[in-house]
Amino acid sequence: MAPKRQGPAHGPQTPGKRAQPVTVEYERARLAAPCTVHLRHQRQRPAVPALGAGLCFMVTDVIEGSEGRFSIWGTTPAGASVLLRTAFQPYFYIAAPKGQVVAASQRGVDGMEAEDEQIDWDAAQLDRIKASQRLLNSCLSGGCRIDRVEAVQRKPIMFFRPDLPDGETYLKLSVAGDTSLRRVSTAVHAIMVSGNLRAKGLVWRDLTLYEAEVSLLQRLLVDVPLSGGAWLYVPSAAAAAEVIGPNRTPPAAEAAATSTTDTAAAAAAAAAAGAQRGPPGGGWRAVLDGERVSSCDLEIVAPWHALVCLSPDATQLADPSWSPFASSSDGCGSSSSEAQPAAEAVPPAARQAADAAKRGDIAGLRMMVLDVLAAAADGADRVAVASKGDPVVAISCTFFPFSAQGHSAPPTQQQQRQQQQEGAVTNLSSAAAPPGQGPGDSGGEEEEGEEVLLVATAAAAAGGPTAAGARRPLGASAAAAMGVAAAAAAASETLVFLLHPRAAAQQQEVAERSVGAAAGGGGARVLLFETEADMLSAWAACVNAADPDVIALFEVSDTLAILQDRFAALQLSLKISRMLPRFSRPMSVKKVTMYSAQWVRSQSRMSSTSNQETWRADIDGRIVVDVLRQVLTAQNLSSFSLTDCVQSLLGQTIEAIHVCQLPSMAYCCVWMQVLRPGCLAGLLGLAGPPPQLLHHQRLVPGTAAMADALRVARYALRRCDAVGSLLQRLATVPEMFEMARATGLTLGQAVNQAQMIRTYSLLLRTARRQNFLVPGRQEAKDLQEHTFILHPVETGTVGLYKQPVAILDFSSLYPSIYRAHNLCYSTLLHKDDQALLPADQQTITPTGAAFVKPSVRPGILPGILAALIAARGATRELLKAATDPATRAVLDSRQKALKVTANALYGFTGAGASPLQCIQLADSCLAFGAQGCRRAKQVVEEAAASGKLAPYGGGARVVYGHTDSLFLHLPQAADARQAIAAGRLASKLVTAAFPPPMELKFERVCHPFLLLHVNRYAGRAFERDEDVDQGGELICKGLKSMWRQTAPVLRKALHGALVRILMEDNLRGALDFVSGEIRRLLSGQVELHELIMTGGLWRVTGQQVENAAEGKPNSEEVKGPHASLAVRLSQRDPGRTFVLGERLPYVLLAGEKLQEDAAEDPLTAAKAGREGDLGLYWKNKLQKPLEEVFRACVPPSQQKAVLQELTGGDHTRVKVDSLNPPPPALGPASPPPRGVRGGGGSQGAAGAARQSRMAAFFRAVPKCLGCKASMPGWKGDLGEAPGLCDSCARTEGRWEDCYVNLLEEQAGVEARQCSAYAACRDCHSGGAVGPVLCENGECPVTYTRLGCSSRLQLVDKQLRRMDIW
Repeated sequence: MAPKRQGPAHGPQTPGKRAQPVTVEYERARLAAPCTVHLRHQRQRPAVPALGAGLCFMVTDVIEGSEGRFSIWGTTPAGASVLLRTAFQPYFYIAAPKGQVVAASQRGVDGMEAEDEQIDWDAAQLDRIKASQRLLNSCLSGGCRIDRVEAVQRKPIMFFRPDLPDGETYLKLSVAGDTSLRRVSTAVHAIMVSGNLRAKGLVWRDLTLYEAEVSLLQRLLVDVPLSGGAWLYVPSAAAAAEVIGPNRTPPAAEAAATSTTDTAAAAAAAAAAGAQRGPPGGGWRAVLDGERVSSCDLEIVAPWHALVCLSPDATQLADPSWSPFASSSDGCGSSSSEAQPAAEAVPPAARQAADAAKRGDIAGLRMMVLDVLAAAADGADRVAVASKGDPVVAISCTFFPFSAQGHSAPPTQQQQRQQQQEGAVTNLSSAAAPPGQGPGDSGGEEEEGEEVLLVATAAAAAGGPTAAGARRPLGASAAAAMGVAAAAAAASETLVFLLHPRAAAQQQEVAERSVGAAAGGGGARVLLFETEADMLSAWAACVNAADPDVIALFEVSDTLAILQDRFAALQLSLKISRMLPRFSRPMSVKKVTMYSAQWVRSQSRMSSTSNQETWRADIDGRIVVDVLRQVLTAQNLSSFSLTDCVQSLLGQTIEAIHVCQLPSMAYCCVWMQVLRPGCLAGLLGLAGPPPQLLHHQRLVPGTAAMADALRVARYALRRCDAVGSLLQRLATVPEMFEMARATGLTLGQAVNQAQMIRTYSLLLRTARRQNFLVPGRQEAKDLQEHTFILHPVETGTVGLYKQPVAILDFSSLYPSIYRAHNLCYSTLLHKDDQALLPADQQTITPTGAAFVKPSVRPGILPGILAALIAARGATRELLKAATDPATRAVLDSRQKALKVTANALYGFTGAGASPLQCIQLADSCLAFGAQGCRRAKQVVEEAAASGKLAPYGGGARVVYGHTDSLFLHLPQAADARQAIAAGRLASKLVTAAFPPPMELKFERVCHPFLLLHVNRYAGRAFERDEDVDQGGELICKGLKSMWRQTAPVLRKALHGALVRILMEDNLRGALDFVSGEIRRLLSGQVELHELIMTGGLWRVTGQQVENAAEGKPNSEEVKGPHASLAVRLSQRDPGRTFVLGERLPYVLLAGEKLQEDAAEDPLTAAKAGREGDLGLYWKNKLQKPLEEVFRACVPPSQQKAVLQELTGGDHTRVKVDSLNPPPPALGPASPPPRGVRGGGGSQGAAGAARQSRMAAFFRAVPKCLGCKASMPGWKGDLGEAPGLCDSCARTEGRWEDCYVNLLEEQAGVEARQCSAYAACRDCHSGGAVGPVLCENGECPVTYTRLGCSSRLQLVDKQLRRMDIW
């Protein structure tokens, strides 16, 4: 057996990091009242608009209250916070009933049926309308009441009706504000079905309820229209009628509903009083001090119809003539000629705001980045549970201003004339002064039209990583390097609230500045507190004083949820909203589930993104931004932990200290509770002796306590810094705002809800503008059609293609099909109506469904898609020309939002969960797509046979196709450049055979190309002629080398083989490389981090894991290695909980028969000195993927020999002695499980070495360190056995050779350990002398450090054995 060998004497490196300067201030906590934190940069209250002037502000949130009342929060360009209170009345539609008449000669005759009579529901016939309202209310009960009935001309969106192309009369039923819309609509539907009003002469033939399922919030967003991040203009009373026009004036009944008084709550009563005294012209009015319910700079009331949305949605972005001030019947603005007169009456400030809205400007926001550290009160190795007494030991937060300006479009002729008449118009966003400055003091002069990003993230404030692999010190130079305005950087402030009784008791003020900090640069303020209650109260007071608009954090459950639990446990009041104390609501923390476990179980597979449950926090007046939410939906990571996100997205590593270490560092110990009774009342259940200082008596107690406090502060700051860097790197705020603006949703809806609501919102908006009515949810059905697949296994096209393969892809296939064939709800023909239209006005789909041509009626969905695609194209052109980081962030976020919304439309029409599923529509799209791919294959192969693809496309054939892609093999193309020319020619020929806008685009050429299965291929790719000279790049899709759950050792072996086969054309080299990797694996030279795999709890909820851990029945769904590991982790630590979709890292250890039993937490295994089951990794994880690749690359005549060498060569016969495992690196890490889970009872303690089932029946015997032979004659302790057997001991020079080899191995391991510790010290918070406490399970250096420690202990034992003769 080969000995376990180590690699070269060097360890992994991490990017160098500078410790940020820290200023420690002592804050004396008094029990009588919470201490007040004085911010260095107090937020100045900007001037508010004068009464009678129009108000422009950007919406940050829309909150639905009781009885149809809404709170619209926002901020002005100058940074003033705004609360607008308004009221809205829900409504829905029903078909106008038919009257019934009986002929005079037949009256009184039994059995005579009445005939329908068309009733003229003219709006002038008020008596008939009021009568219908009284009749309906007379049949309603249970508090249901219809407040108003209106007759309107509308068209149902479902089906085109040739006999009624312009629609017919419908009744709009408005519901009283204190009545449930769902209850009223259900009751009305029952009346329509029962025919109770037939005796009154009214009968319904159409029993459909229209838009009765639209929520009240969604209704307001559609009707205003309104969205999160939208710019609003609220005119004064005098200007309201002139600007908005007569069509936006509310009916008298609706005005009465606006002024309805709510006696249930004082806040609603104040809102009602303000609405009652609103200006008669429909403008805004400032709320009197006695009626205010918030602490905003400006609190106003206004009727909803007076709000003018200045921000276009996705369907309006591409229309250059769109204006928010145009008068139209729907009140939403149009592109008609009526927009010009209305725009001339608009004040300049409103026009400037409209320009800023169309650019995508983000008004000045006060940001706060937050991070929270909780600790286990007893110092045990477990998860901190805040609700059960574990304290919060540190709260770090950074305050900074943020604003962004979108693209600068060239002025139109009209704007040029206005600028000549009025002078240059100052941009709103650039005129916004950061908090702390007046409107006239912008902190610096800027050229007109300059695009500026006013942002100073936590990275800038703390001197942290501002980009991948970079750390810049704080100061003006760093701000300039980041593209950050100096005024914004100066207004930043970072605070750490630290619970440290020992350091706080010294009553001293200390300042620490690390080497290399910018000269004159400030630092973070660390505030020390003796009690947790005082610390929490001071933090809440600080938040209210800073008054941030946005609270950014990573994972709500680990930050705000912990604070909420601790405030409740200490009986403190958590009030950090902008509502006044008597009106404030408790902070709401709710779970967000994107895809339920039941839905995931119904799918054949899960998508590449995650369905992990998260939490959302709602604070009135403030936006809570969870960076994790964006990462989950946009990235494809292994575990989605903070350390994983920082390492994968920023290219850095951060320290991760276990919660059991924090009590010692924060010095919150039981002896302090004895010396100062009541000082640590918040720490429950403390027991045990006073812990030892981390400095091991090298410092005097006072200095050591302060050093520990500084270390905790640095650790907390770096976590906060990491969150701020992720916030900036991912452009989280611009992406949120642009998604909400494009889809017409609130920020919370855009982030926390699935894609269905985005399409639904645009559909409702467009339908309202075109007088269509949307019905309710239909019964879900299954699709009958399938996507196009040319299966490579079934067609025998699997293999390695030495000649080029061109990849052709339909551009936005499904959206283009909707547009090309006018597929829509509104163009679908009922089978009974197909005979009413000539054949040339219909499109018959492959499924037999019929749709009318665009000349008869343009579809709503094609119009939406055309607008989305045009807007995205224009945005991408602007993005290419933009150079400012802020502008690029806004534009890139906008084009992403437009792309995601357009691609989600097909799923909206076909998914069973859709609010408006249409099987005929979705099946027709699928059928057209499959037909189009088959037609494209036919066209291109016929062109190749006829010579139209000459001179390089002769003999071309499609070897693989899927959904919207075709893979064209070009045997006559000599190189990639010729294949690119042939591929482009083929795409043009195919495009000409399809109706516009369907287009087959050339994507790339792969030369060579490896095809393994459906969605599994790789190749050396070239997209342009220039790429041929550069050598191309390797692309892989669907291979295990790209899977995030795959172990790194497998990814490395597969990727290395593909590089040598496809990029170097060296099959022999690929085989040798893979053989070396297999030898390295089986000989034990791999480190534990190379064996880590991850698995997601796609179908398992946290409750199921908890039930399985407690041994409850019906836990059969908890299957798989990662799920079984989750159960065992819950058994070891009952406080640890899991959520649906959470991803767990695990390694498979030796000694168990089943993988479910062999799975273990990697960090726990590393601490215990455990090794992976190397044979299992080779046989079950590595062998089959490698065989698949080499089988496809090797000619059939050589396959047997190559596969035999791969799977049975000498490199596969290397073994490692597993009967004598190395000792634990750090000792046992957690208590043993309770043993109630199958397989868990055999594992013992988490840190204990587990023997295999067969090895348990044998007695371990020592082995000779020279010849590796067993020494069965030894009966004592293995560690005391001689190092050499009798034969080796008698051989001359054998002892010297063995001893030197062990010394060399020891030196190599020590060098690797020193290198690992050097890398850790460059990253950790302990400085040059502090102990390394990092347990970052995502960092390879952590496993190197722990593995070297375990290996050194084993080598030391072997050296001691060599001294025994």
